[in-house]
Amino acid sequence: MHRGQRIVEGNNRKILYICALLVAVFMIQGSFTGRSRWFPDLVLLVVIFTAVFNGVFGALAFGLAAGILRGLLSVHTFSADIIIFPVLGAAAAILSKTFYRQSPIMNMLVAGISICLLMIVHTLYFAAIFGDCPGLHVVLAGSWRVIVSTILVSPLVFLTIRGLWASER
Repeated sequence: MHRGQRIVEGNNRKILYICALLVAVFMIQGSFTGRSRWFPDLVLLVVIFTAVFNGVFGALAFGLAAGILRGLLSVHTFSADIIIFPVLGAAAAILSKTFYRQSPIMNMLVAGISICLLMIVHTLYFAAIFGDCPGLHVVLAGSWRVIVSTILVSPLVFLTIRGLWASER
């Protein structure tokens, strides 16, 4: 087996592992989101931390797939999720090149910014579609548990994805 062939097979395996992780996280989030107010947005975390290792173009493609899956959890936000998840993935890929990506503080900062941006987009989307959506401050104040849990879990998700990405080297 040539070195180039091993690299391609290794990359295909990494992509398979990450896609399997996305499907598993989607199923977990779909099962537990309504049951706990403290449940983090794991699909978002998988997107932003996969983008760190996959680059901008990989983040756009993976974010689109994740946006479609995440949109299935809430049909009302389906079209917004298809747009915002690739954008958040690409932004995370660019931020990871700008800042030190392996710092837990940086992981938490990127996760916090991403979850707040996601909620802002959803709020604006609902306001545009339905016209009577509550103000942004009400949504962010009401979602503080999800924001906090997403930020606190982010270093663990980063380490998991880093381990998957480093496997098969």
